[in-house]
Amino acid sequence: AVNSVGNYTLVVTNPIGGCRSSSVIAVTQNTVSPTIILPASTVLTCQSPSLTLTGNSTSPVVNYSWSPQGVTTSSVVVNSPANYTLTVTNVLNGCSSSSVIAVTQNTTAPNSSINPPVPITCAQPTITLTGTSTTTGVTYQWVGGPSTFTYAVSQAANYTLVVTNPLNGCSSTSTVPVISNTTPVSLTVSSNTVICSGQSTSLTVNGAVTYTWFPANTLSSGFGTNVIASPQTTTVYTVSGTSTLGCVGSQTLSVGVINGPTGFNVLVDDAFCEDANGSFTITNVVNGLAPYQYNFNNMGFSSSVTYTGLTDNTYTLMIEDANNCLYTSTVSVGKTTVSSEMEVSINAPNCFENDGSIIINSISGGTGPYLVNPNHT
Repeated sequence: AVNSVGNYTLVVTNPIGGCRSSSVIAVTQNTVSPTIILPASTVLTCQSPSLTLTGNSTSPVVNYSWSPQGVTTSSVVVNSPANYTLTVTNVLNGCSSSSVIAVTQNTTAPNSSINPPVPITCAQPTITLTGTSTTTGVTYQWVGGPSTFTYAVSQAANYTLVVTNPLNGCSSTSTVPVISNTTPVSLTVSSNTVICSGQSTSLTVNGAVTYTWFPANTLSSGFGTNVIASPQTTTVYTVSGTSTLGCVGSQTLSVGVINGPTGFNVLVDDAFCEDANGSFTITNVVNGLAPYQYNFNNMGFSSSVTYTGLTDNTYTLMIEDANNCLYTSTVSVGKTTVSSEMEVSINAPNCFENDGSIIINSISGGTGPYLVNPNHT
């Protein structure tokens, strides 16, 4: 046995004749290990959760063996971080060489959050959601939305943001609920009403915070919970109410206007001199709806149209029609004065006797019978 390179001579001798011959063999050496080509290291990521490791050798005929898997091909699939060893054996000389590749892992997800949103309201029908991450270089993608870190929304729902680190393909998600406070305003208004021409009525509303009335030209104010309406004709008013959230609701109500009495005609008999013998009679009422009631000098309503025993004076008369509409005015009763003339005969007394006399021959003017008051006694 030889274990070194060199030329070795073999001499063969025939013991009978003593003849011999020799031969020389050259022993060379082939102990070169095969070369291995592997990447220095590689990284498992969320984007690449498994990797194929492939070894190469410049030797022509070799066998491969991966450790710890025991795979005997040039490639092996790995999905966990570790040090993997490839052993390559030259089939021609049995020499082997080994190489180690380190597989590391980067599967850390970026952090993500969404700023707490304000509710959607009537005053703010669109809000902006804002996503954040302390991991640099990340990308943002809203599910069903834009690929930016902000998202303008106008519907109540749960919104999800996906934040991705492009260096390792790892992502994290955040979800936030958006609520809507857009409950319509429900207003309560006073009932429809009917008034007489020239009258006013109070209109009220509740259910909101601020109120606007229209048309406002026959109202005491165009704003507020209580306004006074004084329309000349039947009018439909609209009131709009706004809540603290900016939501608006509206209601309408009608104020009907009916025409009541606007005047009357009377037949007046004046009083004679100072006597209480004047009177007047209501002959007709202008406008309004019959039957009518009459209030003479605030003595209460009745259906009487004639008033007697009146002196020279001005009296108050209030008329109420069937719709309870009122009209108030005055009636004046005057007095009649007629001058009288007398034709008299005078008889003088004799000396100092009481025998004189005055004789009324005739009276003209006035209406008899007459009363005579001598010396105004």
